[in-house]
Amino acid sequence: RYPNTKRLPAQSLTTLVAIADAFVPGIDPPSEPTLPGSPRLSDLMDDADSSSTNKVEQVEAYRRFWSHDLATSPSYIEAVCTAILQKLPSDVRTNLLLLLRVMSNPLGCSALLCYPCASSFASWLLEDRVWALQRLRDSPLGKHREAFCGLKRLLCGLAFSYVADGSEDDDDKNSEDKNSEDEMAKSKQPWKLNPYWEHMSYCGPIHSSISPKRDAELIRRGMPYDFEVEGAILNVADILDGAQGKSVAELTYDVVIIGSGCGGGVAAATLARAGYSVLVLEKGPYVSPYEMSNIESEMFDQLYEQSSLLTTEDGNIMILAGSGLGGGSAINWGCCIDTPDEVRREWADDHGLEHFRPVGGGVQTEYDASLASIKERIGVLEGAPSMIQHNGMNKALVSGCEQMDYDYEITGQNYHDPASDAAGFTCFGDRYSNKQSGLVTYLADACEAGAEILPNCFVTKVLKAKDKKCGRFKATGVMASVGGRTIQVNANRCVICSAGSLNTPCILLKSGFKNRHIGRHLHLHPVTCSIGIMPQKGDEKNSNSGVTDDAGGGVMSMISRSLSRKDAANVSSVPPHFGGSVLGWLGAPMTAVCNQFTQGPEKDGYGARLECPSSHTGLMGAGLSWSTPSSFKETLAVAKNAATIIVLQRDHTEGTVRPDKSGRPKISYVLEDRDKRSMLQSLCGAMTIMAKSGADYLRSCHNDDKGLNLEHVKAEEKEAAVQKYNDSITSRSMPKYTMSVFSAHQMGTCRLGSFPSTSATDEDGELWDCDDLYVADASTLPTASGANPMLTTLAIAHMIANRIALRLQYEDDRIDPVDEDDMFHAIQLAARRDDRRERANSLVECLLNLIFSRGSAYFIATVATAAVLQAWKDGNFFLI
Repeated sequence: RYPNTKRLPAQSLTTLVAIADAFVPGIDPPSEPTLPGSPRLSDLMDDADSSSTNKVEQVEAYRRFWSHDLATSPSYIEAVCTAILQKLPSDVRTNLLLLLRVMSNPLGCSALLCYPCASSFASWLLEDRVWALQRLRDSPLGKHREAFCGLKRLLCGLAFSYVADGSEDDDDKNSEDKNSEDEMAKSKQPWKLNPYWEHMSYCGPIHSSISPKRDAELIRRGMPYDFEVEGAILNVADILDGAQGKSVAELTYDVVIIGSGCGGGVAAATLARAGYSVLVLEKGPYVSPYEMSNIESEMFDQLYEQSSLLTTEDGNIMILAGSGLGGGSAINWGCCIDTPDEVRREWADDHGLEHFRPVGGGVQTEYDASLASIKERIGVLEGAPSMIQHNGMNKALVSGCEQMDYDYEITGQNYHDPASDAAGFTCFGDRYSNKQSGLVTYLADACEAGAEILPNCFVTKVLKAKDKKCGRFKATGVMASVGGRTIQVNANRCVICSAGSLNTPCILLKSGFKNRHIGRHLHLHPVTCSIGIMPQKGDEKNSNSGVTDDAGGGVMSMISRSLSRKDAANVSSVPPHFGGSVLGWLGAPMTAVCNQFTQGPEKDGYGARLECPSSHTGLMGAGLSWSTPSSFKETLAVAKNAATIIVLQRDHTEGTVRPDKSGRPKISYVLEDRDKRSMLQSLCGAMTIMAKSGADYLRSCHNDDKGLNLEHVKAEEKEAAVQKYNDSITSRSMPKYTMSVFSAHQMGTCRLGSFPSTSATDEDGELWDCDDLYVADASTLPTASGANPMLTTLAIAHMIANRIALRLQYEDDRIDPVDEDDMFHAIQLAARRDDRRERANSLVECLLNLIFSRGSAYFIATVATAAVLQAWKDGNFFLI
C-alpha cells in the first residue's frame, strides 16, 4: 500500500519521521495566543455549548489542527518518501539520505551538532529534537543551515499540502478518533482532505463539491479545442510500431519545436498558419482539464519542473517552473505587465537591439506590434480599473500604497473573470479555462492549423550537418526519448528551441554547441516576502472555521448557489459571513503592483516591484520562518487573515545553467550584495505598506524572525515601532540559508545580441553557431525584465516567429509579389542575416570567441607560440 515507505532503510525512516514530528508535532495549543486573531479553545468551547452543530465542528477542527500527529500518518510518510526517492535530484537525494544515516546514531549526531549525544535523534524527547533543529538553523556553518532549510521546505511544505489517500487502516489508530485520515479522505468536503485545512479555513479544490455532470459541463464550456478528441496529440504506440524493426523511429516535419510554453506555443501557431508542418515536442505530460485536481501536492507533481523540488545548486533558492503541455503559461497567473520602457532602452543601448527601443509619439515599432497582437489574442483586460476586482491581499496593498503615497498601478489581467475565486487556483491547473493561457490560445490555434504535439518526449540533442555551400552548420532535426525508445525527428526547414531558460541551454550544450553565452547570464527575479496579519471584522471574530456558516451548508452550499450564474469561472467558495478575512488563496493574484522601489538603492533601475501572490498552504508551510513548533503552527492557524506581499527583484546577479549527467538543469546562482540591499530596502517598504493598511502583526521570512505585534501599540507609536522593526530586518541582511528565497521567473541563458562575443543568438533568435536553429523563449531576454515576463516572452517569441515565417516564405517563393511590405521586409531580413553571418565568421569574432571559450591564458600562449615560431623562421633570435 505504501511502497516507497518500505524502500527507505528502517533507521533512516524512523529518523525522518522524528524530524517531521519535531517541525510540526501534535502539541497542546498555547494557553494564551500570541498572534492577533488566534482563538482560545475556551472561547470556542463556550460558543459550542450554546450554538449550532457547526460551532462544534469548529472545535473539532481546532483540536485536530493542534493535536494531529504526522508520525501516525501513513499518507504523509509515503508522500515524503516518494519525494525523496523519486523526485529529488540525485545529488540532493544522496546528501539527504546520508544526513538521515548520520542522525540515526549517537556518534553521527554528536559530530553533526558539535555536542555530545548519548542516543540517536529519533529517541530524543520533543524539546530536544526541536533544540537540535534550532541549532542547525542558527549554526555559523552554511552546510548546517542548508540542511535545515532543505528539511523544512520538504517536510513542512508536504505537511500542509498532502492529502489522505482513503486507504488508511484505522486499526493502528485510536478507535475514538473521529477524524482519522481515512474518514477525511472519504469525506466529500474538500477542506477535510488534509487535517490542517479546516481550521486554517482553506477550502481545498473548489470543484470537489460540484456534481460530476455539472463539473464536466463547465470544463467543456471553457475548452475551445480538445487536443485529444481532435487527434492533435500523437499516439506514441503508432510512432514506435511504425518503425518496422528499425532501432530508431523517424518522423519528418518542416518545423520541429522543442517546448510548448509561452515561446513554443506562439511559434507553433505562427509557423503552422504560414503553411508549414509543425511538430511540438514537450517533455512533460498533457494534463487535461478533467485531470486538473487543483490539489497543491498533486499538481506540483504533474505541472512543475522536478515536482517543484528544484533548487539552485547550493540549495539556497527554490525554483518554480512549468513542466507540462503549455509550460509556464499553463500555471502562471494572469498578471500582464508590458516590458518597461527603461528596460527596452537598455536592451537597445547596451545590446544593440534597436527593435526594442520605444519610439513614442504614437509610432509603433515591430516589437510594439507583436506586443499588441499578443495582448489582443490572450484577452488582456487593462486600462479600466473598474474591470479588475481586487482580492483581500491586493486591497491591502493598494490601501497601504495610497496612504504612503507610493507609486502603484492596476495590472492588466488575461482572465475572463478576474473576480472569480477559482482564479487563485490557476497555479494548480486552470480547470475551467478562466485564464487565456497558451493551452487555449496559441497551442489551440496551432493545432487547428495542422500542428501536432508529442508530450512526454525528452529531447536529448539537436542534430546538425555542415552545409557544403557556406561551410556552416545547419540544424536538421532532433534525437529524443519517448516511451523508453529513441526517435529521430527530422526538420526540413528549421528547429526552434523553446524549452525555457533552464532546459534550452541544457539541450544546446548537450548538442555540442560552444558559444560561451549558452547557459550563462541566468536571471531569476529572486523573491522574498512579508506577512501581515490583518484584523478580523464583524462576527468573523468568533468564527474560525471559514468553511461552515450558521445557515448550514458552508462552502458546499455556496458553490451550489453560484452555479446558477452564467459564467463558469464565477464558482464561489466563500460563506456569507466570511467577508472579514483575507483568504489569500482566492481571487486573482497580482491585480496591483507597487513601483515605488523599482529604481533600487543605486538608482540604476535594478530595484524591486511589490506584488501579492496566491498563497496556498503548502507554499506557506515551505516558505514561512520556523522558530518553534508552536509559533509556526499558530502563524499558519491564522493564515486566513494573512496578507502576503512579495519583493520581486530585478537582479544584477547572473547565474549559470548546465546539464547534469541525466540532462536535467543544474543551476548555479549566488545573490550579489547589491541585489540583497535592494531586496531588503523593498522588504522594509512592504512592511510599511502592511502596517499602513492595518496589519496587527508583521513578519519577514528570516528564519529567526519572531515578528512585530502591533495589536496593542498606540497609533502614534506604530510608525516608530515599524521603523525599529525594519532596522532589525536590514541589520540581519541575507546570509545564505537564513531567509526563504524563491524564483518563478528564469531568463537570459541564450540571450539575444548583435555579436557572438556578447550573445548566444542574433537579433532574429538564430543561434550564432548554427543556421536554422532558433531560440524563442524567456532565455532570449538580454537582462532581467524587471517585471513579470509573460508578455515580454510572448512578444519576443511572436516577433522571432514572424521573422522565421517570413524568411522561409521568401526562400520558398510563397510571398505574394503584390504584398510589397512583406516582400521588402523579407529582403531586409535576408540581407541582415547574411551580414550577421559574415560578422560571426570575422577574424576578430573568432579571436574573441577563442579567448572567451578557452580563457585568456590559452589565447596568450597560442599567440606567443606563433610569434616564436615566426621569429625562428625569420632568424630573429634577438626577438626570441
